[in-house]
Amino acid sequence: MRLFRLVQRAAAYPNRIAAALIAALVLAISVNALELQQTRHPAPLFHSSFITPVAAVPAPEKPRRAAVASAAVQSDPIGQLLRSTAAAPQRAAPPSGQPDQDAIARLLEEDAGQIAPQPSKRVLAVQRALVKLGFVLRPDGIDGDATRQAIEQFERNHGLPVRGELSPRVLRELSVQSGVSID
Repeated sequence: MRLFRLVQRAAAYPNRIAAALIAALVLAISVNALELQQTRHPAPLFHSSFITPVAAVPAPEKPRRAAVASAAVQSDPIGQLLRSTAAAPQRAAPPSGQPDQDAIARLLEEDAGQIAPQPSKRVLAVQRALVKLGFVLRPDGIDGDATRQAIEQFERNHGLPVRGELSPRVLRELSVQSGVSID
């Protein structure tokens, strides 16, 4: 009898029931994202434990044409990444027959050590000069996208041809404008 009355009262307020269900769903998603996940990918709230390890697929071999093809390969970072992934030694399966929990992170860790760019003193000096002129970037000595974009903006601001490269003219103008010595 009590259950019947409870159902009748609930039927009288459908908007409140919908709001309560939505609030419970938002709460469950928040708890799952903030508290239950201890690693990057699993979803403990839904208990999905079937994760298959990802194996690296070797890149297909292409016939070499001439010196042009070899020069293109040398300046092709994506091709180098694919070849290094295919040539990287396969990691043994996790102990006791458990599936690998984070195969993507493992691939990224293996590749990160192989293709990490080396800092340059010249690029570091250019970055410091750009920061002194008001550009927002982190001076780390690595010529990345932020540095190239800042150089392009500097070239636009000073009427230079926009190339995003460290030409002697750009280096000279940067040194004069910022007062930073660039070797």
